[in-house]
Amino acid sequence: MRRSVTTSVLAALIFGIAGWPDEGALHSQSAPEATARAAFLFSYRPKPGKQALFDEGYRRHLTWHARMKDPLVWYAWYVTTGDRLGLFIDGSFGASFDAFDKRVDPEADAADFAQTAGDFADDVSRSVYRLRPDLSTSQALEDRAPTSTIEVTYFLLEPGHERQFEAALAGLRAADASPSAGPHYTWYQLVVGDEQPSYMLMIHRQGWSDYGHVGTEISHIPGIVSGEQGARELENTLEQSVRRMWSETWNYRDDLSLVPEG
Repeated sequence: MRRSVTTSVLAALIFGIAGWPDEGALHSQSAPEATARAAFLFSYRPKPGKQALFDEGYRRHLTWHARMKDPLVWYAWYVTTGDRLGLFIDGSFGASFDAFDKRVDPEADAADFAQTAGDFADDVSRSVYRLRPDLSTSQALEDRAPTSTIEVTYFLLEPGHERQFEAALAGLRAADASPSAGPHYTWYQLVVGDEQPSYMLMIHRQGWSDYGHVGTEISHIPGIVSGEQGARELENTLEQSVRRMWSETWNYRDDLSLVPEG
C-alpha cells in the first residue's frame, strides 16, 4: 500500500519553509520567461579515503574552465543528509538549454576532469531539469545568490498527474500575497535522467536554525489555502498525484564552485 504523503508534502511545500533567508539574498519571480532555463546536475561518489584528493583535483579542474572563459555557472555541494550522504554534486543553473550545445570544448573538458579529479571518484548520475518560475517564489541559483544550505525534496508523481499537481502548486503560489517576504523556494521539472514524471523542490536555507519553526498540521498553515474546504481539496490533490517523495540536504561549497563575472 502506498503510504500517505499529504502531511509531509504540505510541510515541505508550505510551513516547512519557515525561517526565511534575508530578503536581499534572494529575489522573487513573477511571470515565466519566454526562454526556458536549464539545470544540469552531475553527481560523483568520492572513493573511500579520496575525498580530499578529489576536492583538490576538482579545484584544479575549475581553473581549466576559468582559463577557457567558460560563461556557465558551476555550483558545488556535498549531500549531508539522506540516502545519498557524502555524494558530491555539481550543477549549472540559469543558462538556456541551447547554451549546453555550445559548451567550451566538451572533449577537452572531459579530458581535463579525468586527469585532475576523475581517478578519485565514481560517476553516479546525470540529470537535466527545467526551471519552473511560474511555480516558484525565488531563483536563488539563477540569480547567482546560493545559500549555505539547500533542502532538496524530490516528488515522483503518478503517471498522467502532472497537470493536477502543477495546478495545486500554482494555487499555493498565487495564494502567497507577498512572495518577496517568503517563502523562498524554487521548483524544477525533470527533463531526463531519472524516473518520470518527477519534480524537484529547492528550499533555500541559511542553516539549521531555519528548521526551528516547522509545523506539520494543516491547521497551522494560515492564509495559504482558502478555508477548510480549500485545504481538503489541496490534500486530496497531493494525495492522488504524489507516488513517492524523499528529501536530502545539500551544503554549498564555495571553494569548489565557479561563478563567472557578468
